[in-house]
Formats: sequence, C-alpha cells, structure tokens
Amino acid sequence: MRRAVALAALSLPVMALAAACGGTGSGVIHERSVVGIDSPVPTAEPASEGAAGPAPTTTTTLPPPRAPSEEVVSDEAGLRASEPFTIAVAHQQQVRDGGYRARFVGHFAGGDRTVVVQVSGDRFRVEIEGEGEVWVYDGGTAAPGALRCAAGSCAREEGDPPVAAVHEALQPLVEPLLMPEAVLRAVNEGGAVTISHRTDGPEPLTCAVVEQFAHYVGFSYCVNEEGLVTSFEQGGDYAMTLSEWTAGATDADFVPPFPIR
Repeated sequence: MRRAVALAALSLPVMALAAACGGTGSGVIHERSVVGIDSPVPTAEPASEGAAGPAPTTTTTLPPPRAPSEEVVSDEAGLRASEPFTIAVAHQQQVRDGGYRARFVGHFAGGDRTVVVQVSGDRFRVEIEGEGEVWVYDGGTAAPGALRCAAGSCAREEGDPPVAAVHEALQPLVEPLLMPEAVLRAVNEGGAVTISHRTDGPEPLTCAVVEQFAHYVGFSYCVNEEGLVTSFEQGGDYAMTLSEWTAGATDADFVPPFPIR
C-alpha cells in the first residue's frame, strides 16, 4: 500500500518555515492513518537558536511574490530559497493567528461533503454539514484533546496535539499549516516539489505540488494572498475547494454546542 506524504498533526512551529524553512529535527515517529492511508508522522521540538538567530515570534507584513513563476525544488535549501513558498507560509500563519471561518466543498471517503471550519490560533471548530458531528477545541490546556459532539452531547477525544483527535481526513482543513510541513517532509525524504505563483485566475495563488514518489502518494494545494488554502487534493478520492470565507473569530465560536459528558 502506498503511503501519503506526512499530512497529520505536527507540533513544530511553522515560524521556522516562514523564516527559513527549518528542518523537522529529531522527532518521535508515530504511526497514524491520514486520508485513509498509513503514514509516518514526525513530531519535533520547537526550532532553537542557530547561526541565523532565534526564530521570530511575530510575522511582519510581506509583499506577494513579484511575478508569476514556477520552480521545482528537491531539497531543503531549494525550499528555503523559494520566495513564493515562504511568503505563502507566513501568510498562512497570519490568517490563522487572526482567525477565520471557511467553507470547503468537495469529496472524501466515498461521498460529496461540505465542511465548515473556524480557526483562531490554537482553537478550532469543524463541522461536516448535514452529518450531525462537530469537533471543537477551545485552546485550553487543562483538558487536552478535542470534543466530538453528536446526538446532543460532547465527549472528549484524546489527541496530542488536539487536532489529532479530529477525523484524519479533516486534519489538513483544521490545521492547514500541516501542508507546508508535509512539503518539507517530502523534500527531506527525496521527493520533488513544484512551487508556482499564478496570476491567471480570479485571484493570485501560490501552489505546491508533490508528485508521487517511492511509496508515497502525492498531493497538491494552493494558497491565496490572504493565506487561506483554496484547494487541496490527494489521491483519487480527496479533493476540497474553498467556496467562501470571512475573517475573524469570537470566543463564542468555540463553545461546545452540547453539554460535555
């Protein structure tokens, strides 16, 4: 069975990618199913100070890439040098910190689905419309894991980090920074990634395409200038497209919809 490139919850801060596309470090390897396919998932320690100084704690306003471009990178140094990629990752961090609500339409697990996510920093809420299930995490540390809510009550599903408690097919939507982490993992394991900045559609997009290599299944995704993931595809039965979104989030967005049992 082919494996998906590591698309699952990672603890490494993406600031390291936004600043210098730092490596994954020496993390513990866990096995978890991602988009229905087993994949090795690294968890790494936060980036430490190096020759270039400490990783930044804030992200400054960055301009969009200067012009349409396409490049193939096959190692970490090439990824570090990719201006469209590093800018897109920084914008992903900014929109996550600022909070947003997004609706995605597409299909996975054999059916068409609409998924609504709300994200603000470490907090998230995700719902598959019409299926009666909601996952919510308020960012607190006293009760780790996310709440799975259905049939009038909520129960805690363990996961570390909490996004790991969410159905594996939804994890890239709840935590879109997993995708640049997976790109980094791919090039470190011998894959090639095509990074493109496109201006030929309704809005500029920066896209990353990881081709299938060795025993790994490829994937692709695009990010708009605001930092929102606009599309994500992997394999023959996973494709999600952003249909609408609004900026901002409130505390009420992350209150469990039912009592916790």
